[in-house]
Amino acid sequence: MAQFYSAKRRTTTRQIITVSVNDLDSFG
Repeated sequence: MAQFYSAKRRTTTRQIITVSVNDLDSFG
């Protein structure tokens, strides 16, 4: 269960970073 939570949390973090990069890309 803890492993699954860590993997899910890691994926969420990556998605947030991707969204941030996409926002910068559209503004840049």
